[in-house]
Amino acid sequence: MNQSNFFGLIIFLIVLLFFSCSAPKKLRDKQFGTNEFYFKPLANLIHSSNDTSNLLLEFDADQLLYSRKSTHENFTAQIEVVIAIKKQEAKADTLQYKFTPPQMQESGVWREEIPLPISFGNSEVIVTLKDLNRRAQHEKKFIFLKNEKPSTYDIRITANSTEVPIYDQYFKTGDTIHLDFPRFAQSEYPPVEIFALTEIPNLPPPAFSNNSPAIPDSTSFSLTNLSFDGTRYNFIAENKSYLFRTKNSSQLYLYSNGEFPSTTALKDLIAPLRYITSKSEFEYIYNVRDPYASFCNFWKDCGGSEEKAKELISIFFRRVNTCNTYFSTTVPGWRTDRGMIYIIYGKPTRVENVGYSERWIYGDETIPGSFSFLFRYQRDNLSDNVLVLQRDGLYRTSWEQAVNTWRQGRVFRE
Repeated sequence: MNQSNFFGLIIFLIVLLFFSCSAPKKLRDKQFGTNEFYFKPLANLIHSSNDTSNLLLEFDADQLLYSRKSTHENFTAQIEVVIAIKKQEAKADTLQYKFTPPQMQESGVWREEIPLPISFGNSEVIVTLKDLNRRAQHEKKFIFLKNEKPSTYDIRITANSTEVPIYDQYFKTGDTIHLDFPRFAQSEYPPVEIFALTEIPNLPPPAFSNNSPAIPDSTSFSLTNLSFDGTRYNFIAENKSYLFRTKNSSQLYLYSNGEFPSTTALKDLIAPLRYITSKSEFEYIYNVRDPYASFCNFWKDCGGSEEKAKELISIFFRRVNTCNTYFSTTVPGWRTDRGMIYIIYGKPTRVENVGYSERWIYGDETIPGSFSFLFRYQRDNLSDNVLVLQRDGLYRTSWEQAVNTWRQGRVFRE
């Protein structure tokens, strides 16, 4: 097979990989589901009137575990939503809902919008989302003051391709994005500014490094164009992260590229290779006159054959896609500390969430050879999804072993 045909096959494989949601769901006797690593539905809050706020929920089919009582019945997921609304010093009101999402085979999302009775004053809303089939849950907390002044909880964001509110933090390249304020008359809309991330920071240093990762803050954003057509604010989404700001508060929306969180653009396929290449090797692959051929040759050298190269590519970029889905902040998820560890080491045996930290355990702790990584939440940041690895020089041997495993055509922990 010649060079161009091989690369064409690789791109086809990657496209097929992502459009099938990384891996087909395998039907088991009574359950199926491919991603039990994280359960992290999207939750947003929008003030729709002075007396009501809407809770916007989005569930990725790949995060849910479907089950059935017998082979004659359909697979279903069971979702429970518990909402605690606390007004100032008053006792919290608790609302509870149960949903049975429609069965989705390969990919897709399921959305639900729940109106909440929230009037003026200080409020704390705690949303607990549960996948009852596998006893997984995720919690999201909203703390805000609802009064006559607009805040970012008043911003409704839509795109020209649909008038459905954007639930998540991803925009599509080239889309015209609209911002309006449902609780206010158009003449009362507050001034809004939009800032774009000026430069994506370098990749995080290895686990054994003494250095810390560079994390963008508000000073990393610069003012960009935003127009008002008399009815709502508008801007065209580019390849950037955006920060919306009103006079009283701010809100971050991440944007990476038109296919995010998956990608098939060559430059985006080459970029994550930096984790398993030397600096000079990576620069050669990225800057050579024919990067397609260089990309192909790298994986063929690792795998020793075209078939093995395709297998390695499938696994590597499935991990990149998972990182973008779960770990994205002001930068794509594969560029974060957790993304780096997940790409190199794969899915941990167990994840422990303790206070403001997350511990990834690899192997059985009762057996020699197991190890773990500790990530701590970064406070006072633009995103609540920033966790920084606690680095240690003792990781050097493990890191080099994992990287060399990739380079030798074998996958660490797959």
